[in-house]
Amino acid sequence: MCSRHSFKLSIKMKILQRIAQAYNNIVRNNTGYSSKNYFLVWVTNIGLFLLLVAGIVLLVDVFYDGTVTTDLSGMAQFVGAVAGVFASAGVTKAWSEKFEHHDKPESES
Repeated sequence: MCSRHSFKLSIKMKILQRIAQAYNNIVRNNTGYSSKNYFLVWVTNIGLFLLLVAGIVLLVDVFYDGTVTTDLSGMAQFVGAVAGVFASAGVTKAWSEKFEHHDKPESES
């Protein structure tokens, strides 16, 4: 039983080491990791979670009393704000990569 526990612990340690390595690579230059990609993925995940919560609130509202009593204009403003966060993350990444100079290998003649 002890070996099984140590095996689970070693898997957790390997996962934590990979996460720490990924964070270190984000900070270092020319590693293939990008802080812009990391930011975009996290903004997308958090935005999807927020929209999922809003959808669940509407479903609970409908199932509770059969009608929608939630302020839908407020919900529309919330969805618009989340969409604005999506847009700001995407535009930031696209704008910053527009001016990057990717080194292309010279063709051999």
